Amino acid sequence: MEDDFSDLGAPAPVMAAPPIAPIAPPPTAPITVAPGGGTSGVTDDFSDLGAHPASGPTGNLSVDIPRRLASAGIDAVSGIVGVPRQIAQGIDWLGNKAGVDVGADQALAGLRMYDGSQSFPDVQAEREKVFQGTGATEYVPATMGGRAVQAGLAAAPAALLTGGAGAVLPAMAGGATGEAAAEMLPDHPVAARVAGFVLGAGGASGALNTGAKAIGMATGTAPTTDLFQSYERQGVPTTLTGDVTQSPAFQRLQSMATKLPGGEDAMREAGTETIDAWHAALERTAAQLGPASTMAEAGTGLQTAARQWLQDFKQNSTAKWNDFRNAVPSDTPIKVDGFQKALQDVNQNFGGADELAKVLQPGLGTKLKEALTADVSSQGTLPWQAVQSVRTRLGEMMESGQPIGDTAQSAIKRLYAGLSDDMRDGATAAGPTAAKAFNQANAYTAFGHGMLEDHLGPILKATEPGQAAQYALAQSRLGSSRLAALDNAMPGQTANLGAAVLRQNTEAGPGGLPTALKKISPEARPLLFSSPQPPAPPATAGAPIQIAPPPTAPNPALQGVNDLNDISLAMRRTIQSTGNNSNTAAHTASGIGRVIAAAEMGKFGHDIAGAPGAVAGTAAGFFAPPILGRGARMLAANPLLSRLYSTDLAPFNAPGMTSPNALLQYGQPDRRSLPYAGPRMNPLLFAPSVVGSDPIPAKR
Repeated sequence: MEDDFSDLGAPAPVMAAPPIAPIAPPPTAPITVAPGGGTSGVTDDFSDLGAHPASGPTGNLSVDIPRRLASAGIDAVSGIVGVPRQIAQGIDWLGNKAGVDVGADQALAGLRMYDGSQSFPDVQAEREKVFQGTGATEYVPATMGGRAVQAGLAAAPAALLTGGAGAVLPAMAGGATGEAAAEMLPDHPVAARVAGFVLGAGGASGALNTGAKAIGMATGTAPTTDLFQSYERQGVPTTLTGDVTQSPAFQRLQSMATKLPGGEDAMREAGTETIDAWHAALERTAAQLGPASTMAEAGTGLQTAARQWLQDFKQNSTAKWNDFRNAVPSDTPIKVDGFQKALQDVNQNFGGADELAKVLQPGLGTKLKEALTADVSSQGTLPWQAVQSVRTRLGEMMESGQPIGDTAQSAIKRLYAGLSDDMRDGATAAGPTAAKAFNQANAYTAFGHGMLEDHLGPILKATEPGQAAQYALAQSRLGSSRLAALDNAMPGQTANLGAAVLRQNTEAGPGGLPTALKKISPEARPLLFSSPQPPAPPATAGAPIQIAPPPTAPNPALQGVNDLNDISLAMRRTIQSTGNNSNTAAHTASGIGRVIAAAEMGKFGHDIAGAPGAVAGTAAGFFAPPILGRGARMLAANPLLSRLYSTDLAPFNAPGMTSPNALLQYGQPDRRSLPYAGPRMNPLLFAPSVVGSDPIPAKR
């Protein structure tokens, strides 16, 4: 068929279009308010909002933003004021479940102020009161996203009051997710709102803190945790994230990676490397203290040093008494009234000199009595040399540690003290030079006898070196003073004892160190585990034992012990929090291995997201153990993650389930949407419907 296109030349007459009928407004059925804040229906005539003005978005930010902020503030204030009524309503609900009419809410509602208003208004009543009192226009968001933002703004004031500035952003995120969850689960709005708040706030806090840690780590402006610094100071690898960060999630990952194919071998290697480095650090620390590896070796050192101290004491004592003898002639007569009285008291206490002789030494009581009777002059004096000799012999008996009864030793001490008093009186009578020499020699001798009796005697008397070491170690449980006396008398020996404690108690692994340290008082640890310092000048005779003030910088050996103890405790806590960390490679290829993997992943999922996380983790663990093993190993043996999550920077704190921020979610107001001709929300949820999205004017 041929076409000459002649019909295209002239324009055809234009037909007039029929007029477009205006879009009919949607029906205005009011929204039915579901219990707890859910809504149903298509449109809202706002008749249930009370008498205060309300408006949707106007498109004018200078109008919308102040209204939005004012509405959020009023929501926050009314939520805080309404907390008592929320608690009362919760009590009534529990009572109803138990078949008891508690009436707590009704009781609170009946309490009135002086002006007749309720003392404890509910949330909605308080909102209406504030809106009407201020004349503010309520901002009514048009979309789920807008309502979520509004809920987040309302959560900010309570978060600031109860958790500080660091809780504001997480609480705002929680408020937004809680509102979104309530709208998506309208049949369970209260549970959805609270659960959404807690999860959203926790997730936001974690994300914000991770970002802050990353920035701090990258810039080097944020410090690390004390535990991480302990690892670094002692040269122990920070590979195992669970041990280093002490995060429950990483601890679970660490435990899981040791039990899954693809992760077990690498985790075993990382664990072995860590333990070996810990033992190497322990040996470096012990080497700073001394060579002893056992209690017997430490005891040998203690007894040798104690014998040397006793020998030095005798030599120094003799030298000081020689100085005194040079000042007083040996034939100078002195009265011995004190000695006579002491001997008389001893004889009476023991029923006579014969009984005393039986206890002290054969014939001692009789010889002393006969010598005193024969040698004492009519004036009641003895030559200075005689008094000195008797006193010296009594002192040797006290120093020798010979096995005589307690009563006998107290008798010797009484006789010794009586002679000392007589000698002091004689020295005073001989002049100031003699008195000074006597006081110095006597004080030094008394100091030495006290040291032997209170501290060194048990070490010298011990039949085996190990007993001497155990005695010294037992003093560390009583505080620092007794161990300080040993350290002053035998410099370096308490540190050598500390070296033996470290080496002997950690042969089985790091777990033995906290157990050993638990038996030592905190005050005694600096004496037992500090590197030996240059010897201090000799103590003044008769002066009390002085404990040196702590140095300004920590002793390297003591720092090492504290660091290794902290690392050991961290390892122990990881094991305790995750249960048995035994390897299960033999079962991973079988059904048993999958069950184990499912159980571990279920626990990990529960730590992260509760019951839903447990379900997802169990399923993933059953079907993908090898993949999960490799993935868990990458996270659980990762020094970079250990460094990141050991950054001591966490400015954002998430309000918990029991915090006032979460409690306020129970009473959040319904956030009405604008009337739409079509569906309220499109499939994207957070975008407004394209139909009927024009804002409505404020109504009065």
